[in-house]
Amino acid sequence: MVTGDYLLTGVAIAKQVRGFHSIFVSTFKRTRQVGILTNEQIDTPKEMRSSAFAFADAPLTAIKPDEEGPDRSIALSGDDIASFEHEDWNMVIGNYTEVVFARTTPEQKLKIVEEIKARGENIVAVTGDGVNDAPALKASDIGVAMGSGSDVAKEAGE
Repeated sequence: MVTGDYLLTGVAIAKQVRGFHSIFVSTFKRTRQVGILTNEQIDTPKEMRSSAFAFADAPLTAIKPDEEGPDRSIALSGDDIASFEHEDWNMVIGNYTEVVFARTTPEQKLKIVEEIKARGENIVAVTGDGVNDAPALKASDIGVAMGSGSDVAKEAGE
């Protein structure tokens, strides 16, 4: 899930939302109707770097969570991902099935879409309502423009 809300607000919303298992739907056979975040333990970037598999030499297309592994959750702010290196993206996308990105800029939304699409066989859906969301809407596999949004966002979401 990607939101402009504060991190704690985004986490609270993600725990309540019913819908897809995660913001990116992989080739998992286990899509189910649950909240976006189902775990009590939600990792931070520090915990991720100390406990997640790094996928150091793996080809980008092989980076995705283990279908048989446990669900892992992480919440990241725009400030967190602003300093992300290649390996950090590998760890997030390769280890976590439940991800919340909060307080993200329009540029970061586009970066999130690009990084997820570059790894594994992921399908990325983005919602947006403003002109600033148009690049991420257009780059996603599924762009959903909100009804009350700008004409530019609606066009990009089609």
